[in-house]
Amino acid sequence: MSCEIELEIGPGAKGGEFTTRVVRAASGGEPAATARLDVDGLLRNRDALEAMVVASGVTGRGLAPAEQELQRVGAELFDALFSGAVLGTYRASLGMALQRAEPLRVVLRLTAPQLAALPWEAMFDLETSTYICRKEPLVRHVAAPYTPEPLEVVPPLRVLGLIASPRGMPVLDVTAEQQHLSDALAGPIADGLIELEWLTQASWDAVQDRLLSSTWHVLHFIGHGDYDVGNDQGLIALVGPDRRANLVEAARLADLLGQAQPNPRLVVLNSCSSGEQGTRDLFSGTAAALVHSGISAVAAMQFTVSDSAAIAFSRGFYTAIAHGHSVDNALGSGRVAILGTPHTLEWVTPVLYVRGDTTQLFKLSSGSPNAVGPRRPPVAKRRPVMSAWRNWPRSGKVLSAAGAVLIAVTAVVVYFVLRNQPAQSYVISVQADRDTYSQPTFPSYLFPDRSVPPPSPPSDTQDKGRFWQWARANGGIDLDETLFRFAVSARTVPIIVQGIRPIVVGTLPPKTGVSVRPPFGTGVKGQRGPIAPDELSVDLDNEIVEGDQAFDVEPGKTELFDVTATANDCNCEWRLQLNLLVDGKPQTRAVDDKGKPFVTLSSKIMTATDYRWSPQTGWQPTGRQR
Repeated sequence: MSCEIELEIGPGAKGGEFTTRVVRAASGGEPAATARLDVDGLLRNRDALEAMVVASGVTGRGLAPAEQELQRVGAELFDALFSGAVLGTYRASLGMALQRAEPLRVVLRLTAPQLAALPWEAMFDLETSTYICRKEPLVRHVAAPYTPEPLEVVPPLRVLGLIASPRGMPVLDVTAEQQHLSDALAGPIADGLIELEWLTQASWDAVQDRLLSSTWHVLHFIGHGDYDVGNDQGLIALVGPDRRANLVEAARLADLLGQAQPNPRLVVLNSCSSGEQGTRDLFSGTAAALVHSGISAVAAMQFTVSDSAAIAFSRGFYTAIAHGHSVDNALGSGRVAILGTPHTLEWVTPVLYVRGDTTQLFKLSSGSPNAVGPRRPPVAKRRPVMSAWRNWPRSGKVLSAAGAVLIAVTAVVVYFVLRNQPAQSYVISVQADRDTYSQPTFPSYLFPDRSVPPPSPPSDTQDKGRFWQWARANGGIDLDETLFRFAVSARTVPIIVQGIRPIVVGTLPPKTGVSVRPPFGTGVKGQRGPIAPDELSVDLDNEIVEGDQAFDVEPGKTELFDVTATANDCNCEWRLQLNLLVDGKPQTRAVDDKGKPFVTLSSKIMTATDYRWSPQTGWQPTGRQR
């Protein structure tokens, strides 16, 4: 970006005065000006301002008084920053940018800690009636001895999502948080531009292990953050050994992230107060400390942020990053995405810290991202071998299918592009696909906390895809068994599936409600297709897969697996873990339900009245109590 104005703001000669100096400007010149700014008053008002911004994202109602206050604060900040000859240089640079049809990047060098704690993103230009950050990229600059060249990346960008919800702190809906970000990134993921992996309940050791085990371009943290006023430092809450909060200071967090080699170029902190700054130490805030430690850019939240704003921001921000935009323009796209919600002021919440003199973090290859293989690929060869998971602990309990009813799960296609291959030459395609599972079944669902089933099931109850969509839309949960298909596809190097293991990540309490099935005696439509799938029986109670067989997937080939997972003694939240050898290198990948765990309920630990559907009479109780 050639159009830029960079400003250094520091204390003036007298108390209450601050000096702004133009470091460089598109229009030329390096003028300086001094203005008064009631920093203490603005800091005292910060909590009230945050409360108004947060409320705007929750109420969704008209907020003229709140916006008037935001404009008042923003105008005070603007007038202090742009006064005298500095204002003239800003106007001239803005005019030059308009003439070139380019945005004018506004870069702030904040040399006093109390200045860094102010919400500069609220700056409001009374003359043009505009918020600066909604029209121009606004960056908080952290000086660095050198600026690295943009990292060359063959898509997809690898994003590691970290979630920490320790005991004793407000409970995060981990599944919902994963779903929110997965939904926000669904477009770039489907286009092969982004690959998202998760580490839930992030502890110090787990984060270190994951950082050491792979290459990550972006880290996205979802959790709790705070600011320790007494020690003047930012904090992030990881999960401790006792499952309670391990409050990690910004400096220690920077050391932890330094374990990744190379360091991630971008960190996104979706946590309360992660962008908040101290008034004694310029780099005491979590975001500023990470950038000072060597991270190229950190996008953080200076106020508490609502789920809807966080989702919208992630969608706009990551979509822009994935298409090669600079991080400051991407942050602007995130603000605009938040503005899609009427009456919200939460667009002011994101803050961007950048290290050095460039905001272009990545240089994406000109080639298109990895495409999915052919829709009907050739059959992969299989061979029995000694599975690497044979030594995993197993219970002697035998899988029981008595009373089990097959259920299918959500249709989703997730493409994982594995690391360490410059040409990105192999792809794992994981499908949890109801419509292609080939076995007939009688799907059952539990509708919790209901006395009668939902009305109006699909007319064709033999269409399992439509029946599942109706059940899921009405809150139905898979009962006794979950059924889906996934595929492993290789591109130009061989893959060996060494082991498949279920991982139960949580359990749900006993449920009450009604259970339903389609008409008596009906099968469920499915498609076998040209490739015969391998059938896998999964025992969730003992976390094992029946059978002991591995499969070769030759380059250009695909292996299909039809999974039937049964829960008899637990209401399980779970995923599958794949243990792979990819071109001779060990890898693990997860198979889940569109970024969140599968859920399989057991009829043994619930109370439900059973109903069956008849086109002639509608829902009729079967007389069976589960």
